[in-house]
Amino acid sequence: MSTRCAHLRFYLNESTKRATTFFSECDNTIFGFDYFRVFLLAAVGRVQLEQLEIDSRNLLVYSLVAAAFVSYLSCASEDHRKKSLSKWLAALNLEKVADAFSLKTFLTSEQELMIWRSQGLPSDDLAVENAIAILQVNQ
Repeated sequence: MSTRCAHLRFYLNESTKRATTFFSECDNTIFGFDYFRVFLLAAVGRVQLEQLEIDSRNLLVYSLVAAAFVSYLSCASEDHRKKSLSKWLAALNLEKVADAFSLKTFLTSEQELMIWRSQGLPSDDLAVENAIAILQVNQ
């Protein structure tokens, strides 16, 4: 009986040591993940802040491009709209933000887009641009 107790005591001690080591490694891993998450959030925050600064500097230009789009391109074909918009952005030295600028996100909100979709408006860019043009002309 005493050898059985000694064996169980030894097994319990070994299991406790392994469990302690395991939990210690888990704590280190969790700490590492937390540190990485904080680092990643800070990096994302910096990128978002930089993008916000760029957007705020370009707000007037974006407004002019949006107004010109609604005024001059609302009756144009989709291809002509894209070509003209690219030319305008190039003329304004905004080729780099051509992908970042979107008439849809500049003149509407996600909530408004969802309402339009629920009322049957197709979600393609041409339909959304036409809806924007109609609503902006009426204002």
